[in-house]
Amino acid sequence: MKRLILVMACLLLPVAGPAWGTPLTLDLDDLIGTIIPGVPASIADEMARGNRLIEYYNAGEFDPTVFVLGGDPYTFDVEPGINVPPAPLPLLTGGVQVMAGALVNYELSSPYLYLMAKFGHDNALYYLGSQTGNIASVDFIEGPWDPQGHGLSHITLFNSTGDPGPDPVPEPGTLLLLGAGLLGLVGYRKFRKQ
Repeated sequence: MKRLILVMACLLLPVAGPAWGTPLTLDLDDLIGTIIPGVPASIADEMARGNRLIEYYNAGEFDPTVFVLGGDPYTFDVEPGINVPPAPLPLLTGGVQVMAGALVNYELSSPYLYLMAKFGHDNALYYLGSQTGNIASVDFIEGPWDPQGHGLSHITLFNSTGDPGPDPVPEPGTLLLLGAGLLGLVGYRKFRKQ
């Protein structure tokens, strides 16, 4: 019985740990720029807005520029951090959206080149450079903008590099379920012996 308790403790020990996986390092040094709408922005045109920002970056236009996209005015402000590689950057492709509430235990196991955070109505485009890790460690509140609206809505990942990366880290609930099942089997076995 003591051995079983030791094995169970070893299985459940990672659940008590403060963080899962490797933290993702993403800050203003990885920022390509921001996109501020003149009116509340829709989610549907994120790729078009991101591509316009990258076009300004590739052209070396670093002054804030107002451009009408889909009938709405946007201010594109290219503010490249020191981790953003020199132009030209590839345009955005694909897109995987993760809502803010799902970021708590979200492990980015497949690398992407870009991450767009929608904070309030504003967008910030970051260069990931194929990083992987736990997105929950990123503080999206510290942005270079005065947010319109309420907090982080979601992030969108663009340009998967196709490299699957490491296997995802199991979530705490999976380990707890496994531990409970093993304890149940031990209890059932003791019950049958009596």
